[in-house]
Amino acid sequence: MLTVLRSLSVLLVILPLIRALATKVTAVEPSQLPLRTAGRFFVDAQNNRVKLGCVNWHGFHMSSFAANGLYQNSSRQIAATIRRLGFNCVRLNWSVAMVIRNPTVLPEVIAGMSGSTLVVGPGSSGVNALTLFDAVVADLASEKIMIIIDQHTSEPIWCCDPSDGNGLWFTGNYTYAQTKQAWQMMASRYANQPYVIGADLRNEVRAVISTGKPPVFMMPSWGTGDRNLTKNEYLDSLHLDADTRAFLDFIGGILKLESVTLWDWKKASEELGALVMAANPNLVVIVGGVFDSFSFEPSIVPALLSKADLGTIKVPPALTRWEQFQNLTGIATNPITSLDRTRLAYSAHVYPFNYEFSKDKYDGKSPTYAYFAGKLDDYWGFLASKNSSPIWVGELGVAHTDSSLKGIWNDYIIRYMVDMLFRDFDFAYWPLIDGRAEVINNVFVPGEDSYSLLDKLNGK
Repeated sequence: MLTVLRSLSVLLVILPLIRALATKVTAVEPSQLPLRTAGRFFVDAQNNRVKLGCVNWHGFHMSSFAANGLYQNSSRQIAATIRRLGFNCVRLNWSVAMVIRNPTVLPEVIAGMSGSTLVVGPGSSGVNALTLFDAVVADLASEKIMIIIDQHTSEPIWCCDPSDGNGLWFTGNYTYAQTKQAWQMMASRYANQPYVIGADLRNEVRAVISTGKPPVFMMPSWGTGDRNLTKNEYLDSLHLDADTRAFLDFIGGILKLESVTLWDWKKASEELGALVMAANPNLVVIVGGVFDSFSFEPSIVPALLSKADLGTIKVPPALTRWEQFQNLTGIATNPITSLDRTRLAYSAHVYPFNYEFSKDKYDGKSPTYAYFAGKLDDYWGFLASKNSSPIWVGELGVAHTDSSLKGIWNDYIIRYMVDMLFRDFDFAYWPLIDGRAEVINNVFVPGEDSYSLLDKLNGK
């Protein structure tokens, strides 16, 4: 079957974006591996810079337990397409559930693999998820495509929603000990596959609100240690202006929040990173920031405001814009020092919805490039100027229906990312293939994803 671009907007807008970002992206030979880091760049075995131009291939982290698109094409065909599109790297997403349970994948989910070495045809007893993951990794490596294995979620679900309960590195169903176990298994599993070059420790670490009575707000922090605070102690620690403090007090009252539990992502990153490095000497450990949400998930605030009588309470402008960036500012004063710096990188994600482009959110004016670049610099871009560790933009994408496709988003993000003197960031476009394919009640249900680069690979 032919692989096709998803829409004309991809051809006219997204591909030019990717081509601009992919300047200096080249294939990597086995003799160049493993990669290490030096200053703000990834480097090969000869200490030459290797720019990572990646694409996210999602699906293993969901209830299908399979990379998306395998129901119509083989992983070998898809890997060849990735190479032809000019990418040299894939961020391959998985869940703790996939590793711990290692379930059998429904044959119809991977019908496109029928011509491969996997037995998936009629009458097959099925293939387990880890065996399928091995096959996908092998096919990518055969095309000289590097792989970053990404622990995307704990539960087998789509990510991310503020109510999904997967914002931290453990859930009620999957403990931190199981997270460690999963990483031990995945890192060691690919110790002899040189094209598996990186371990993205956890996707989009963010707040979780427990369902208890009263509910407990669980907030990722950086370098604070794991500890409990009352709501007032937590708000005091943020040193907020009076309006923002009053507003968050008000929202906390609606939610009946009495306490905040801080979970230290720096501490967990150091523990998980040490485990991964020991299990596989070839891997670069990648640490994402925490999502800054002014202590309450911004996406829950609009619904609350629609039901609330604010009275004299003022809604802070920053919260009306719903800006939500991955925050790496803690690294400036409290960097990770316990891990090998030549095997350490940091990650951030950026989308148009992280940065509100609507004119009505900016007093009737579109945001300037200086404002845009300044925001990204404040939250994570500053690390490039410190020249201490690479910043890999592990997710970057735009919806085909997003008006910013025809506006300033492409101009701004290209200008920011491809600043050769100060930035020139490595990246991973989200996502490769259309569809949020899931298994519901043991039935495979293909889905849609308005951000995808490719159609469902069905030749249409």
